[in-house]
Amino acid sequence: LSISNMIGINLIEGTLRGANLAGANLIEANLMRASLSGASLCRANLAYAKLNEAYLDNADLSDANLAGADFTDANLDNAKLAGTIFSLLETAQPSRVG
Repeated sequence: LSISNMIGINLIEGTLRGANLAGANLIEANLMRASLSGASLCRANLAYAKLNEAYLDNADLSDANLAGADFTDANLDNAKLAGTIFSLLETAQPSRVG
């Protein structure tokens, strides 16, 4: 599995706590209910990814592309979001960002 190209990967309920996914291409990835707590996703491309109910607490999403991604009911507590692209972001049920 190449970190650089994971377009459309299906990781529903996957456990990726603390994983280094910096710069990964995760366009249209299905990460619903995945555990990404403390993961490094800086500069990752998560455009149109499904992150419904995902655990992204303490994750680093700095400079990531989240255009069109769905974060409905995701946990973003203490996530780093500096420089992140949010255009077309879907959050039907706003999540708490702390």
